[in-house]
Amino acid sequence: MRYFKTGILIGAVFLLQAGNKAAAFIKSETQTGIKSEVQTERQTETQSETGSEIQSESQTETESEIQSESQTETESETQSESQTETESETHSESQTETESETQSESQSEMESETQSETQTESETELPREVIVENLKTIYKGDSREFDDTDRVELKADVRGLPEGMQVLLAGKSKHRRVGTWEVEVSCKLTGKDSEKYSVKVEKNSLKVHIVPRVLNIRIAEGRKPYFSENNIQLLEFDESPDEIVKVSGFVKNGKAVKESPKGFQKPGITIDERILKPDSPMYDQGALKKYGRALVVKRDKKGNITGNTTDNYCYDLQKDSALYHPGSVTLVKNSVSEIKDYQVLPESQEGFLRNGDGKILVKKGMRLKIIPNERAGYNQVIISNELKENGVFSFELERRDETGKLLAQSGKQSVTYEVDDQPPTGLTILANEKKLSSGTGERAFFNGNVRLKFTGYLDVHAGIRSVQYWISEITEGSRQKLSGIQESYESQKSLWRTGISAELVKEGEYQVFVRVEDNVGNASFFGGNTILIDKTTPRITVDGVSDLSANSGVLELRIQCEDDYYWKGSLETVLIGEKNGEKKLKYERKKLDRGELLIFEQIPEKKEWDDYYVLYISAGDQAGNIAAREIQFSVNRFGSVYTLGKETREQMDNYYCRKPFDVEIREVNVDKLEEAQLTITRDGELRILNRDKEYLVKKIEGKYGYKEYRYIIPAKNFQEEGAYAVSLNSIDMAGNVGDNKLQKKYIEFVIDKTPPSIMIAGLDDKSFYPEEVRDVVIDARDNAALQKMLVYLDGDLIKSSLNQETSFTILQKDKWRDLEVLAIDKAGNEAKKKIAFCISKTDNGRIAVPQSLEHFKEKKLFGKGDKEIMGKETFTIPEVINQEGKQEDMNDEESGDKKNMKNEFKGEDKKKGTGYVHFGIKALMIISGALIGAFSYRRWGRRRSKE
Repeated sequence: MRYFKTGILIGAVFLLQAGNKAAAFIKSETQTGIKSEVQTERQTETQSETGSEIQSESQTETESEIQSESQTETESETQSESQTETESETHSESQTETESETQSESQSEMESETQSETQTESETELPREVIVENLKTIYKGDSREFDDTDRVELKADVRGLPEGMQVLLAGKSKHRRVGTWEVEVSCKLTGKDSEKYSVKVEKNSLKVHIVPRVLNIRIAEGRKPYFSENNIQLLEFDESPDEIVKVSGFVKNGKAVKESPKGFQKPGITIDERILKPDSPMYDQGALKKYGRALVVKRDKKGNITGNTTDNYCYDLQKDSALYHPGSVTLVKNSVSEIKDYQVLPESQEGFLRNGDGKILVKKGMRLKIIPNERAGYNQVIISNELKENGVFSFELERRDETGKLLAQSGKQSVTYEVDDQPPTGLTILANEKKLSSGTGERAFFNGNVRLKFTGYLDVHAGIRSVQYWISEITEGSRQKLSGIQESYESQKSLWRTGISAELVKEGEYQVFVRVEDNVGNASFFGGNTILIDKTTPRITVDGVSDLSANSGVLELRIQCEDDYYWKGSLETVLIGEKNGEKKLKYERKKLDRGELLIFEQIPEKKEWDDYYVLYISAGDQAGNIAAREIQFSVNRFGSVYTLGKETREQMDNYYCRKPFDVEIREVNVDKLEEAQLTITRDGELRILNRDKEYLVKKIEGKYGYKEYRYIIPAKNFQEEGAYAVSLNSIDMAGNVGDNKLQKKYIEFVIDKTPPSIMIAGLDDKSFYPEEVRDVVIDARDNAALQKMLVYLDGDLIKSSLNQETSFTILQKDKWRDLEVLAIDKAGNEAKKKIAFCISKTDNGRIAVPQSLEHFKEKKLFGKGDKEIMGKETFTIPEVINQEGKQEDMNDEESGDKKNMKNEFKGEDKKKGTGYVHFGIKALMIISGALIGAFSYRRWGRRRSKE
């Protein structure tokens, strides 16, 4: 502090000496040069400190703030800005007070010394006045820019200023910030004998306008892809994001600083569309074009500049402003993509394919076209050379004006492609699922509509685009070659149809051609097959006998078949007699232009050839049409011919019947019948039927004089059970006597409605047998004939017999069991019988109690065992139940279940005394069989006696 005070004193001495030297100049220029002097003084006030209190206060504050700023920056390099400002202000205030006191003391000492030296000289002189008037600021309009100080520079007119003296003026605004503030003025005389003068300052209300300081703003240069949106996000800069917009011109305590004030925010920037549009050209004379002043400060919707300058700063965005430097934009090549910006198309659509993976396939020799989209910014179509092999086509999209001048160009793009010169293969033509050969000289015959299918085609590269077919009808034998069809395809496209199937309906002969094209235009031709549709069956002609005729004379048969596509050797005949079966006649086969002729030998005039015949004739053609004809006729040289109706013949296949049915007998004769009689025999009893009451007769007159009689006997005549036989006897006008039995047309059958009867010996229903084994005999009887008998044990089939009697042995098992017998007779009648029983005894002789007795306890369905046969060893269910409380440690039931079914049924008796049981059962069955046999013998005896 001592050094600081000494420095202040030395500075004051230098100032006084300088003031004395300039006194003469000031005095001579008193009225005209006061402004210049004041300005000169203010310019040098930082170097010429005086003892004036006002000057001292003003200068001290300025110096204190500057010194405070300098010291604060040095002391607070590692502190925050807010802390720095606080400490600086505090330090400044304390230092200012100290310096002010020191300067005041120094000045007081100097004044005291000066006064003491001149006291004797001026004790009797009065002070003189220096008048300061017309006081003003030096600023135009009293306005100055913000500089973060309260200093205000003044000017004034001075009167009465002696030579060698100076007037020091100082102004101080009430606040430093932007606004209009009152100015506090201080004035002081300096120089030789200044103490003898007083200063009178004209009173004047002085104000200063502090206006915002204009900042310097500079925007960097950017690059934007051509034809992209005017979006700042799409621009590229060499500078970092913080350096794109640079703002300078900040001050603190009157000095320029780089730091922005608290709350300051840089403005945003945008693209001036008056200068740069999305479709602006990127080239000028072949070079990239730079659009100056295209990047400007961004304004909001209300027109205000974005960001925050704070109240003390502003921008001057006028075009001629030296502090506003908008940025420029250079357009560069943009990245383009297919679909969004351009399309890759073939020179011909038929030779191009893009598969699901994006791979492009082209036909050999094709060209690719790159067509820009309307909104991509380019207008030039680019065409490749002819593509011969797989490769990559590179290109750049371009925009040109009407003169061909290049305006824009995209980044380089490329398209990978593959050349496909292989046509489809493997086509198969199916006609009604039959594969056709590819030879044009071969025929495929069909006798109906033909459904064509084209299948099996394959193309491993491009895939199949289309399948076309052409069906050409052959007229007058003209056939076309496949090579000619291929050559004439372009001129005959209208004849081809698209599809993978077709149908031929009309009779005729056709050629089928198929064209298969892949997705790049390679095509293969197939076919040439000949399809012949023939729906007409061969024509069969029979001479020598008529259908449904009765013949008694000479019979010579001639059979002829004709067809355009006759199948050689297909004409065949079969002659079947109703009585004597198939008959063989020799014949001669003759070839015709469109068929064959069979000439048969005469039917022999023998009694064994009298019959009712059916002549079956068949022939075919190459298309598969089969002609079949049936001629029915009778040969009646020796009397009537008998046959049975169709349903009656079918019923005769089953001798035993459950239901009665109508019986039909047919009689054919060339003459009228003199007499006819129908009889029915039932169980040996004969009955003559009455016409129109018990049977009906239908007479049919044939074309050639034969007569057919149909005798229908209703089913009501066969309602009762029994064995039936039906006979027809007739006499014609020629005296021939006929009988259906003589011609072996037997009508015999049995009506059986009664089901078989079932007897089970050895087991009773709901009975318990304390034994290890039990013999069982089952007898099934029927009043007619038994077909089969089935025996089930616990649902499993254990016996199947065609006999009336069967026997077996059941082993013990600690459970209740079910035995079911099913008997079926030959008429289809069924009988069932089911019983429940239990056979169980332990090895030590104790009774094993079965596990399922609750059912019988509740319903009390208990029966006694066969006591007469088994004696005391057979127990009734109640007796077993009474012993339940005495049972101990029952054997495991599952041990019996695990035994094999074969071990449960044995043919030999295992228990002593069971032989008597078996003998008694068989005796009973023999007696029953004898009775049934006697009854059957009586029935059969009667029937045979009638025959």
